[in-house]
Amino acid sequence: MRFWFRYVEINRSRLGAGQVAPVEKEIGQRLGHHVGEIWEELARASAPLLSLGGKTWGPAGRWWGPGLDRKPLKVDLVAHGHDGGSVLVGEVKWAAPRDAERVLAELEEKALRLPMAAGREVVLALWLKAPAEGPATDRVVVPRQVLDVLR
Repeated sequence: MRFWFRYVEINRSRLGAGQVAPVEKEIGQRLGHHVGEIWEELARASAPLLSLGGKTWGPAGRWWGPGLDRKPLKVDLVAHGHDGGSVLVGEVKWAAPRDAERVLAELEEKALRLPMAAGREVVLALWLKAPAEGPATDRVVVPRQVLDVLR
């Protein structure tokens, strides 16, 4: 439905006039961003239903604001643990990065700057399009897991 209203409905007159190629080109240029937004929403919806780091989590949201160093910080997914002393910090990427370890290291740096994580146990997780290999494997959530818990 979202795709229809974002891309088809607003272009109905152009499509009806046979301007399919330019509409298709515009959709192609923006589709990755559209899918990424939806993947982020699905990731946040799945977090309270997953046991990550051996813990359960409350509702997840995104976080934007100044970090502890007062520099701008954006975190895709943050949730408080039901234990009251932990915080889940997640990065959500639809374009499957080849180097999950690098993404995890960058997320760890973000978590160190995140005000709500100060003094709390931090669990890091990546929501990726495809499974990762190597040490990050146990911290990666893939679409199949998300869909399984959201059913």
